[in-house]
Amino acid sequence: AFETGDLDYVSTGSAEWLQRFESNSANAKIQYPGATLSYAFYNCADQLFQNANIRKAFTLAIDRDEINEMCFSGLRTPTYGWVVPSMSVGETNFREDAGDLIKEMQEQLKADGKTAKDLLLQGMSELGLGDDPSTLKVTFSLAGTSDWYRTLGDFLQQTYLAELGVNVEISFSEWGIFSDNVNKGNYQIGFMGWGAYYNDPYDTLSLFVSSTDAIMTNWASDEYDALIAKGSTTMDDAERMVIEDECVASPFATNNYNIFVKDYVKNYPTGAFDKSGLKHVEIVK
Repeated sequence: AFETGDLDYVSTGSAEWLQRFESNSANAKIQYPGATLSYAFYNCADQLFQNANIRKAFTLAIDRDEINEMCFSGLRTPTYGWVVPSMSVGETNFREDAGDLIKEMQEQLKADGKTAKDLLLQGMSELGLGDDPSTLKVTFSLAGTSDWYRTLGDFLQQTYLAELGVNVEISFSEWGIFSDNVNKGNYQIGFMGWGAYYNDPYDTLSLFVSSTDAIMTNWASDEYDALIAKGSTTMDDAERMVIEDECVASPFATNNYNIFVKDYVKNYPTGAFDKSGLKHVEIVK
């Protein structure tokens, strides 16, 4: 319908349709990051993942450009911090101002002549678990059984084996079973997505406040709670604590909006938190 002119404005999350619409020079493309973050999270009460260095190892082992290409068809934005790239504080983009924390951690590790596996071995030593990663029993829980989840599971298995030497088992289950296990603490690593409701870093960072149960990581910090309570001036410190210091979760990628319009369509939304919808859209011929 868009190609025949019956529609003037369309969005797509399909690589096939994205390529098809891009091939027509008459179509104007608008792309911007959304507010839905896909991420792994750790059970910090688990015998193994109670250790911050082990959590960091599993986080830094992931190549976010690669997981975006292999599991999200290259359609998302690789994300290196907990706050999604579309969020801002006033006129300042939070992600640009705070930096890409995980990328910085990966680069620093490389500069020190170390790898994610070295962090894993350090954590194992701290827990008295020896120095053979192949002896570890790790299960990554996924809330789905479709082909897409199978692809994600294969990617994670291959990555953790290659980068850490860990044979990770993937547990596939429907959402109800997955959610029940997470709420009861019967998991080690899980995978979920979260969509921010409003344009403020507090929206996503507040998920780790000890009084909330949005992400059942079994991690709590009075210091973190205090930083969040102070407001936007300490949001970057709070993010560094939850990612750089404690590594409670591992952000992978943020969704993108891919919109195509005819050249006579004007005043369309260009941001994830633009709530005007199509109110100001005009047809100017």
